[in-house]
Amino acid sequence: MKAQDSDSFGLMVGRPPLAGQTTASWTSTTAGNPTCLDLNTIAAINGNDCLESSFTLLQTALLLAHQKSAYCVYIEPEETVTRLRFRIPGALLEERIENGEQPFHASSAITQLTGQAVPDKGLPAEINLSVRIERQEYDIRIFPLPGDSGQMLTIKLRKKLRFAPTLDELDIPRFTLKQLRDIIRGGPGLILITGPAGSHKKLSLYAILQDLNAPSRKIISLEKSIQYPLPRISQVRLPESSANTEEFARYILEQAADVLCLDNIRNGVLFNKLLIEALNSVSLLSSIDARSALEGVRKLQASGIDSFALSCSLSAILTQQALRTVCEHCRVVHKLTDPERRWVDNNFPGRLPVNGSFSEGEGCQHCANTGFGEEIRIYELIRSDTDIANAILQKDIAALGTAVALRNNFETLKQRAFDLACKGKVPLSQAMLVD
Repeated sequence: MKAQDSDSFGLMVGRPPLAGQTTASWTSTTAGNPTCLDLNTIAAINGNDCLESSFTLLQTALLLAHQKSAYCVYIEPEETVTRLRFRIPGALLEERIENGEQPFHASSAITQLTGQAVPDKGLPAEINLSVRIERQEYDIRIFPLPGDSGQMLTIKLRKKLRFAPTLDELDIPRFTLKQLRDIIRGGPGLILITGPAGSHKKLSLYAILQDLNAPSRKIISLEKSIQYPLPRISQVRLPESSANTEEFARYILEQAADVLCLDNIRNGVLFNKLLIEALNSVSLLSSIDARSALEGVRKLQASGIDSFALSCSLSAILTQQALRTVCEHCRVVHKLTDPERRWVDNNFPGRLPVNGSFSEGEGCQHCANTGFGEEIRIYELIRSDTDIANAILQKDIAALGTAVALRNNFETLKQRAFDLACKGKVPLSQAMLVD
């Protein structure tokens, strides 16, 4: 298989180990955490034959994902080419690899990587493991999916940090952070975090939990996967099956916690039970995949969440989104296109800056030819009031949008993204994707 323009990405497939690194192989442990695989040395484990195998393509995809700072990778085999597609905040990038005599075979690649056999038919369960790529450790989840031209793979990557960040370490503006802390410490109620996939909502949940963490509080966090151990906080894995949800909810509520956290709302029955408790004596934190606060409320109501309990218990909605900055090494002036000029006129009339205020990256070896630099996050905090509560109770999303827009000194995510674009920190194309 030949990767088009692969030299520009500086691929290091099967290179010798770096100083201080050791060769690791796949093993499962009783705790459910795999040994970290070092992709810099994995080729040596499998032998030289793997250099022309499907495993090499999988390894290449992971290396490129690391270099492009992608949080999701799609490997899509076709008759003559295999497409590698990389999802970063606000964009989906693509590379094509020509199929040689041996086209990509997902099962053999995963077996070489993990030691786990993957059936060619049906929907296999997701595969979880840890890998190390150029000194950076990742937790990855692999989802095989049968297709006409062979099995496709969706791979989700999450960087491992040594410690969960605190609120002060996030990119939250000072005034917004002060408001958020006032709400956090204001007593029982729901704080809902919304944002699209890849916006790191779980890090915000962990940061708020650490802010609440004190000997005087009993805190229980319900999580699908535990990313970081948090001292004094009881972290509980959510059950795989939803068959006994009501029994599980009752058991959790019997623990008499002061703070409950539900990582990413997937089960409406469980969330409803916790939400009713938030009406009384519990602080509830939760998150949902949604691009805006309004979309988050709409999704909750569509899933059968009790509107009365939601309207009465909601304290605030924190919405966040990740953006990619302009690469400092290949920054150039961006000249507005006609569609971009119309977008600015429609969304920010009278705020069209002089030509030269916007920037973009041309693409270079420092940014893996993406034109993007590091990732930053922007935040929007909506504190609930009577108008917002009434709109939620009436299930009137239009009235909810009006109530939010009429708040004094309220700055939307779109405004913050546009301000960053005007300063040349992020490409205008990134700001245009913010709702």
